Amino acid sequence: MNGYDKDMQRSLSDFESLVLHGISSFQGERSIFGLYHIIQGKRSSQTIQDGHIFDLLPLFSLLPRLQKHELEQVVLHLYEQAFIKEIEKQVYIPTDEGQKLALSNVTESFISTFDGWAMKDIATVFLLRLALFIQSLSQLASGNKQFIPNTKNLAVQAWVNRMFPRVERRDQIRKQLFTELYNLLKDAKPLEREIFIGKLSGAHRYGFTNEQLSVMYSISVLDVELRHTSLIHQLIGKVMAEPSLYPVLVQFLEQE
Repeated sequence: MNGYDKDMQRSLSDFESLVLHGISSFQGERSIFGLYHIIQGKRSSQTIQDGHIFDLLPLFSLLPRLQKHELEQVVLHLYEQAFIKEIEKQVYIPTDEGQKLALSNVTESFISTFDGWAMKDIATVFLLRLALFIQSLSQLASGNKQFIPNTKNLAVQAWVNRMFPRVERRDQIRKQLFTELYNLLKDAKPLEREIFIGKLSGAHRYGFTNEQLSVMYSISVLDVELRHTSLIHQLIGKVMAEPSLYPVLVQFLEQE
C-alpha cells in the first residue's frame, strides 16, 4: 500500500466531510443552499454574514465551479447513510453518528487546512503565476523559446514576463525555487504533493487535468480540487509566516 492510499482510507470523501461540517455548523438554521453559496464564493452580504456567524469563512470560495446538483448528490448520499436528517425542505441537521464524524479528528484536521476567506484574492493568482513561471523556466532551459503558456490570463503573463530573470540568473533562481518548494512540500501529505506536482507543466510534459488525476488516484474531481486547494493554502500560509525563508516564492504574492 502506498502513502496516499493510506491517507485516503476515510469513511467519507473530502467533499462529503466538507458538506457534513457545514451542515453541523448550521445546526438547522440555514438550508444547504446557504452552504452552497459559501463554498462557491458568492460575494453577497448574506453569504458573508453567514460565513461569519457560523464560522464557515475558511470554506469560502473553495469550489468556485461547484454546481448545485453536485452538492445535492452529496447531501442525498449523507442522508442515505443516516449521517444527516431533514427537518424541513432542504434544511438538515446531523444525526448522532453524523455529528461524531463532523467532530472527528480526521474531519477537523482536514477542514483546518483551509483559509478560504483570507486566500480568496491571493491563491488563484499565486498558483497561476507559479505554474507559468515554472513552465517558462523549464521550456527555456530546454531551448524552447516558443511554447503555449499554460494560462490565458494576460495579467499573469505580463507579471511573469516582468519578473522573469535574465539569462545569467536563471539557473540560480531555478535552484532556489526548487529548494523552497522542496522544503514546503517535504512534509505535505503524499496525495496532496503528487496532485500539486502532477498539475504542473514543463518542457517535456503537460500538467494533468483534475479529471485525469481523479482517475489516477480513484477519487472524485471535487476531491482532487479540494486536496490541491488545501495544499496551496498551506504553502501560502507558510510563505507569509516566514517570508525570509522563501525569497523567491514570496514575490509571487505581491499585489499588482
